[in-house]
Amino acid sequence: MPTDPIDAETRSAGGPIENPDHDDFQRVKFSQRIAETLIKRSSKKSIVVGLYGKWGEGKSSVLGFIRRALAEAPDKVVVLNFNPWRFADETQLLLNFFGELAKIIGQNLLTKKQRAVKGFSSYVAPLVPSLSLGPVSADIGKSVEALLKMAQPEIDEQRERIEKLLEESGKRVVVIIDDIDRLEKSQIQAVFRLVKLTADFDQTSYLLSFDDEMVARAIGEMFSSGADDEKGSLTFSAGQNFLEKIIQVPLRLPLARQDDLLQFCWNRLLEALAETDANLTVLEQECLISSLRSGVLPRLTTPRLAVRFANAVQFSLPLLQGEVNVVDQILVEALHIFYPRLHRFVATHEVDFVGGVESVAFPRRADVEEARKKAILDTVEPYGKDGVNAGLSLLYALFPAIAKLFHGGLPWMNSAPSTVEALTRRKAVASPSHFPRYFAYSVVRGDVSDREFDAFLQGTPTEQATAAEGLVSRLGVGLFLQKVAYQVPGFSSRQASGLWDVIAELSHEFAGAVDGPWIERVISQERQAANLLTTLLFQVSEAFERRRLIESLVAAGGTFYFARETYYVLRSFRKQETGPESYIETEEGTILNPRRLFMEEEWQELMDEVLPQLFLERALNEAGGQPLYKSHPFYAFGLLFTTWAKSNRQPNVVSYIQDFLSQSPDDIHDLMAICSSVITMDGKNFFANVTTQKVAAATELFGSYLYEEVRRVLGDEPVMSYPGDERDYQQPTQTDRLRQFAYLYQSLQSGTHTESSDQ
Repeated sequence: MPTDPIDAETRSAGGPIENPDHDDFQRVKFSQRIAETLIKRSSKKSIVVGLYGKWGEGKSSVLGFIRRALAEAPDKVVVLNFNPWRFADETQLLLNFFGELAKIIGQNLLTKKQRAVKGFSSYVAPLVPSLSLGPVSADIGKSVEALLKMAQPEIDEQRERIEKLLEESGKRVVVIIDDIDRLEKSQIQAVFRLVKLTADFDQTSYLLSFDDEMVARAIGEMFSSGADDEKGSLTFSAGQNFLEKIIQVPLRLPLARQDDLLQFCWNRLLEALAETDANLTVLEQECLISSLRSGVLPRLTTPRLAVRFANAVQFSLPLLQGEVNVVDQILVEALHIFYPRLHRFVATHEVDFVGGVESVAFPRRADVEEARKKAILDTVEPYGKDGVNAGLSLLYALFPAIAKLFHGGLPWMNSAPSTVEALTRRKAVASPSHFPRYFAYSVVRGDVSDREFDAFLQGTPTEQATAAEGLVSRLGVGLFLQKVAYQVPGFSSRQASGLWDVIAELSHEFAGAVDGPWIERVISQERQAANLLTTLLFQVSEAFERRRLIESLVAAGGTFYFARETYYVLRSFRKQETGPESYIETEEGTILNPRRLFMEEEWQELMDEVLPQLFLERALNEAGGQPLYKSHPFYAFGLLFTTWAKSNRQPNVVSYIQDFLSQSPDDIHDLMAICSSVITMDGKNFFANVTTQKVAAATELFGSYLYEEVRRVLGDEPVMSYPGDERDYQQPTQTDRLRQFAYLYQSLQSGTHTESSDQ
C-alpha cells in the first residue's frame, strides 16, 4: 500500500506524524496497545491514562497513532479531542468541555427523537457542580445554569441517564487532551480540576499527554505553603502526589533509539540539502556521517532536536552559499544546536582554533598548551562524560590544531589535507580567512549511568557478554558501540581482547545493510562495529594475539557479513601501514611509525593467504549442501574463482561446480549471475550484466565447459552481438545473460573483443 509523503512544512515545523507508515521510532505498536486496551476495557468505571514525555520527544505523534487506531473501532469508542488552549478562563474551559461532550453524545449516541426533544446540552449541563480540590476553587455551577438557561434535573439522576446511554450504546467516550504542559499554570490547574470533577463518570476514559515534571510543579503550587527550597522540591513533591491520585495509569513514552534518531536526523539533513540545492560527494557524505555519529549522538535526545538542527542548516546554507565548506558549515551548526556553550567559546577564541597542523609544528610552552586544553575541557565539562568526548570529537573534525593539541596528530576520521593552504582551498572553518564567516550570523537520555557502564567494562568477558545484551536493549546498538569507543584509549590489552569477542557476538543483533547502498553501509552498525574492533586491536600489545582475534572472527565469529565488513576496514589500515603514510618524521629523521598493527610481510600473509581461505571454509560450512553461488551469491565469484582457484583444496573448484551443474543443469543461470557486475540501486543489490573480466577468469579455469553448458540451453542460436551494454545498470533476463556470456567468450577466443566493450 503506497504511503503518503510527509510534506516539508510538517517536518520543518516539527509537527506530529499521524501516519503509521512514517513511524520513525518504532512507536506504532506501543500506540496500538494503548488503543486496544481502551477499546477492550470491560469495566465501565472511568480510567485516566497519562502519557509522559519531555517536549519534542514525540507525544503528539503517538497520540495521532492512537487516534488512528481508535477510529478503526467506531462501534466501541467515540473520541473527544479537547483543546484547552482556546479558552481564556476556567468557566469557558468547563462550559466548552461539557458542550463538546454533549455534541459527541448527541451525534453518536442519541436517537433523532432524543435530540429533537431534549437538546444536546440538557444531558450534560447538570453535571457541572461547585469545584474545589485545593486552595484554588471555582463555583461555576450557577454560571452554567444561567448560560444554558435550562431546567436542571437532579445531578445523580442525570448522570445515570448519560451513563445508561453510553452503556446501552456499547461505546466509551475517550477524551484526549494534549500539550497540557504548554499551558499557563492557571490553565494547567483548571484542566486537572476538570479531570478530577469528571474522572468518576462511567463509560469514559481520559488520555492526558504532558511533561510530568513540568505539570507536577505547576499543580504543586496549589498546595504550596510558600516555604520551599531553591529547587522547589516540596512544590514538586506535592504536585507528584496529586498526579498519582489523578493518573491511574502513568505511561512513559518509549525512548527513541539513538540509531533511529541519527537516521531520522540524517534524513532531515538530506531534505535540507535538497531544499537548498547543496550537493555533497560520497566522500563528503562519509565524512559528515562519521562526524555526526561520533560528535552528535550523545546529545541527540529528541526528534525535535533533529528537526531543529535540520532547520538551522536549511536556513544557514543559502546565507553563505559558495563562501564556506558545506560539511564544515553543517558541523558548526551541530556545534551551535547541541553544544551552545562550546559554540560561543569557539566563536570568541578564534586564535586558539584556526590554522593547520604545520602552524603548531613548533609547540608553544607546555604551560600555555595545558591552559588551552583546560579552557576547552572546562567548557565542555557540563555536557557530561559522553558529552565531553563527543564535543571534543566534533572539534577534532573541524579544527586540525585541536586534534594536534589533544592527540599530537589527526584522528583517522579527519584525513583531509590540513595545511593552511589546503584549508583555505576547502574554505574550511579552520582557515584563518574563512573562520569569521561561520560565526558572523546567529541561527537561532541516556538511561545507563557512567558507574554502571564502567562496571561493565571492568567485568570478565563472561560477565560482559551477559551485561552487553541488557545494555544494548536499553541503549540501542549504535550508542552502546559509541560509548565503548569513547573508552578505548584507556583499555588494557586484556580488556581489548575480551571486548573484541563480546562485540563480535553482538553482530547477530545488528540491523544489517548487506542489501543497502554503499552510503548506508557507511552508517551501518556493522561498519561502526568494524571500526571499533580495529581500534581495539591497537590496544592489544602482542601481534600474535591481534592475529588470533582476527582469524577467530573470520573463521566463526559473529555474522559472515560483519566479518567481511571488518576485513574491508582492515584492508584500509593495511594500506595506511604499508604505504608512504606509514613513515613519520622525528628528530632522528624519517622512521616507520611504531604504532602499527602488523609489518608488511605479516599483512601480506594474513590478508592475501590466511583470511581468504578462512572465509572460503566458513562459507562452505554455512552453505551446507547448497552451492556457494546460491548460499553466498554476492561473495561467490571471489570465493570460487579466486580464493578456491588459487588453493590446493580438493576437490578443486572445477569439479565442485561441475558436480552441482550435473545434478541441477538450471544452475547455469545462477552461475551466469555471479559472472555479472553487482549494482546497487534503490537500496538493493542485484546482478546486472555479464562482464568481460569475469568471463575471462571463468574461461581460464573451465576452458570451454561453461560455454558448452550455455550453448546447451541456447541451442544453435547465433549470438552476433552483446545484448544490451556491459556498462548498463539494467538487470537483464536470464536468457540475455547466457547470450552475453556466449558473445564475450566467442570474442575472447577469436581475439575480436575490443577495449570499449570491456569497460
